[in-house]
Amino acid sequence: MRLVGWNLGRRRYRVLHGRLLRSLRPDVVALVDVGRAPTLAAPAAGWSSVYVPPAGRVGGVWLASRWPLTEVDRAPLGDDPRVAGRIAAARIRAPAIGAVRVVAVYVPTRARGRAVKDHFLRALLRRLPDWLDGPLIVTGDFNLCLDPIDEQRPFLLAWERARMRQLLDLGLVDAFRALHPGLRHYTWFSHRGNGWRIDHALVSRDLRPRLARCRIVDRARTSRASDHAAVLLTLR
Repeated sequence: MRLVGWNLGRRRYRVLHGRLLRSLRPDVVALVDVGRAPTLAAPAAGWSSVYVPPAGRVGGVWLASRWPLTEVDRAPLGDDPRVAGRIAAARIRAPAIGAVRVVAVYVPTRARGRAVKDHFLRALLRRLPDWLDGPLIVTGDFNLCLDPIDEQRPFLLAWERARMRQLLDLGLVDAFRALHPGLRHYTWFSHRGNGWRIDHALVSRDLRPRLARCRIVDRARTSRASDHAAVLLTLR
């Protein structure tokens, strides 16, 4: 199973987005920070999808699969107005893997204030245990990283790293770091050229033996289709 997680930065380059997605041959696509209209074309006809629109300055999410989506949840964190991030969850049944729940997530940036970001993260931490009753993939833009190797220049604060640690301690594995323990590779760069790996694919521990590849697709960013690289996860 091949899954692409990608922050589009609200850019509406439908042709570029579609071309890149088709070239990656995904089975599941999780796009975050998408625009106000679901103008995205699935990589192939007949895909199932769910769209959660933006809320204010926070972009929407779009989750699609070549296999049917079941147990779809467009508001899995409830309706607390303080929870400003965007998220969508659904279960799929991949032929080689079986049933897997996939969660597409966009965590607000700290620029919106600590309270906004932390309300979302705490709500996510409360909900995740309910999803860890079976195989789980959580992917998207977390605006978080844990280790110094994931920051070209220190920026994240101690409480943000603590939240990332809490996510992993629930029973999730950072797929990229599990397969590339010493590799420095960033998914987003500031206008000053400083890089961070803030886009992730986290998998439940029962999927760890199935990790085949997890790579950062730089051309998703260098082509200017987005200001973020994509993350391509392969499970066998």
